[in-house]
Amino acid sequence: MTAPDAAERSRSTLDLDVFWNWLVLHPNCVVRAATVDALLCDDEDFHWQFVSENDNLLIAQLVYGKRLVGEILIDRDGSPTCNRSRASRRTSTSSS
Repeated sequence: MTAPDAAERSRSTLDLDVFWNWLVLHPNCVVRAATVDALLCDDEDFHWQFVSENDNLLIAQLVYGKRLVGEILIDRDGSPTCNRSRASRRTSTSSS
């Protein structure tokens, strides 16, 4: 039996746990993350954080300094109630 070539490897699907562990170790390799409702894109001033809350919830966060730009919540069980994204909006105030 021969080793799979690059084309065969590119068609394979990673297990979520394997992929998540890779993301945790390589956050600077992420260019964008998306759901049906939201798209988060990397920028040179942003950084990614990947965390787990309890055993069922995975969180991908895009952060600028200490400010949360947006996050995508992933339910390991596949429940659509947690597959959503939240994004904070910057607001400015002006004084006259």
